[in-house]
Amino acid sequence: MKRLLTLTLVLVGAPAPGVAEAKPLTGCTVVVLPGGAFSGLNESANAASLRDLGARVIVQEYPVRDVPGAYRSVNRPRSVLLGESAGGAIAAWAAAHGRARAAVTVGAPLDFRLWQPDPSYFRGTPWHWSPLRVYHGQRPLTTIQWTGDPIVPANQPALDGARRITLKGLGHQKAPRSVLRRELRRTCATPIRPSLP
Repeated sequence: MKRLLTLTLVLVGAPAPGVAEAKPLTGCTVVVLPGGAFSGLNESANAASLRDLGARVIVQEYPVRDVPGAYRSVNRPRSVLLGESAGGAIAAWAAAHGRARAAVTVGAPLDFRLWQPDPSYFRGTPWHWSPLRVYHGQRPLTTIQWTGDPIVPANQPALDGARRITLKGLGHQKAPRSVLRRELRRTCATPIRPSLP
């Protein structure tokens, strides 16, 4: 008796004309922390793109005018965080303290000696609350900065243990769809790890 062998060939690349783009982030929960210089909350610059890519998106609000309170408000150890601008500082802080599965930041202030909101928003010195001071690779983190960022200086230092992407041009808290897709696919594949002590 002869056996018939069937092969299925899957081509990877751009979809054929008229075929919808695959949703590469299906099954991934992304918690978006919008920007607003810690003084208010902006509308998310990236949430719609993430939904289009198939992610389950939660836009989380956090306390304003209270950097320590904003940091404490985020505890999503099973989710990937996407932090925009000031929300990126919160996401990096959460990654440093095991309060996120992984994180991606866009236009985030990482060193409050170079950029800081109103000093009254802190308890203690701004440096104490800088992601640069506490992040050392505890959870996967990608930082995305623009060379021509008009709000957060492009000279933000690299965080030890983080993946850094520098985009040429003028921009702040919105990342190109292709960059978001690539980086969030990477972070959504991160296994969930036990909480840090």
